[in-house]
Amino acid sequence: MMRRLVIAACLCCLAGSGLAAPAARPAPAAVLTFERDSEVPREDPQPLIEPLVARTLAASGNWVSLEAHTDDHGSRELNLALGQRRLDALERELALKGVPIQHIRCINHGEEAAERGIRPDPRIEIRIEKIGY
Repeated sequence: MMRRLVIAACLCCLAGSGLAAPAARPAPAAVLTFERDSEVPREDPQPLIEPLVARTLAASGNWVSLEAHTDDHGSRELNLALGQRRLDALERELALKGVPIQHIRCINHGEEAAERGIRPDPRIEIRIEKIGY
């Protein structure tokens, strides 16, 4: 499986750069939470995955966006690695259920969002987004 890296820019990075701020993002369609230092979801992900797959496959421009967040415990490198393992597992599961791999976007925030005071719990936020061609 080809590994992809997506770098996310925060709004503060765009300020004064002359770049337009991104359009408002949809609320997460689902949130998968994890125990600290664990790759195992707190709940069974299957009831979340099935409707996401159906919504993604319903229209050709639908993409799944997976955003991993960890907490502020441990080193940055360990948190990024843990977030990536969580993303890889969920990406594999979605691909096995029929979502084209090129329609899955993975973003690994690590602990940076927790440092900004946003929900500190380890999680993957899952969004269905319409991407224009």
